[in-house]
Amino acid sequence: MSGATDYPEVNEVVVGKVKAVTDYGAMLEVPGYAGNGFLHISELPGRNIRTVSEKLKVGQTIAVKVISVSKSSGQYNVSLKRVGDDEARVKLREWKESERAQEIVIEAAKRIGADPDQFLSDVEGKAERRYGTLSEALRRAIENDETVLTKIGIPKEQADIICEIARAKIRRKNVVASEVVEATILAPDGANRLREIFLKEIASASRKHADVTITTIGSPRYMVQVRAKTAKLAQSVLDKMVPSIIAAVKKSGGTATAKGR
Repeated sequence: MSGATDYPEVNEVVVGKVKAVTDYGAMLEVPGYAGNGFLHISELPGRNIRTVSEKLKVGQTIAVKVISVSKSSGQYNVSLKRVGDDEARVKLREWKESERAQEIVIEAAKRIGADPDQFLSDVEGKAERRYGTLSEALRRAIENDETVLTKIGIPKEQADIICEIARAKIRRKNVVASEVVEATILAPDGANRLREIFLKEIASASRKHADVTITTIGSPRYMVQVRAKTAKLAQSVLDKMVPSIIAAVKKSGGTATAKGR
C-alpha cells in the first residue's frame, strides 16, 4: 500500500478527484499519493475548449496519466487526453473495487472495536503482499472461505467478520469460464504491448456485462477468466476473447496459443 510520502511515476495512470477548477486548469487529489495533480487545459481531450469547467466539475473522479513529477513543489502534471477510453474504464473499475474493499474492512474494524485506519493498514498490507490487492483478496475469500484471509495472518474471528460483510456488499457474477493462453512479445516494450491488449479485451467484456481477470500463472502463461450471470454468456465472451487476444499478439509481432483450461 502506498504511503502519504509516495509520488506516482511518470506515465503511470492514476485515479484522481477534482478538488478545484479554474479557467486554465484543475487540481486533483490522488488517493494513496502525496502532493496534488495538476491538469492543464491543454491536456483535456477535444478542441476549442474555452474553460476547464466545460469538461470537469469539482468532485468528479477521473483517470489521468502522469506526465511529469516535481517532488520539490509537491505537484505532478497529468493528462486526460493521453489516457485511452479502455484504459480509463479499467482503471476506474479497479479504483471503485478498491474503494469498496476498503469500506468493507473499515466497517469490520468498527464492529470489532479496532482503530479503523490502523486495521485497514494492517489488513490491506497483508492482502497486497499475498494477493496483489485488497479487492482481489476479498474476491477470493467470497468465492472460497475465510482461510484466504487467515493464511495471510488475519485472526479467524476477524476474517469471519470481514467475509460476512463482504458477502453482503459484493454481488459477484458467479458463473466462470476460463482458459490458459501462452503469449509472448519479444520486444523492449513487449510487456507494455501485452498489457494494452489485455486492457482492451477486459474493457470490451465489461460492455457485454461480463467481468474478466487475466492473471499470470508463470510467464508466458496467463489465465483468462470470465465471470457472467449465465454459463452461456461467460463461455461466449471467452470464445471470442481468446482468439482476439491471440490475433492481437501476433499482429504486434508476438506469438500466442490457447492451451485449454
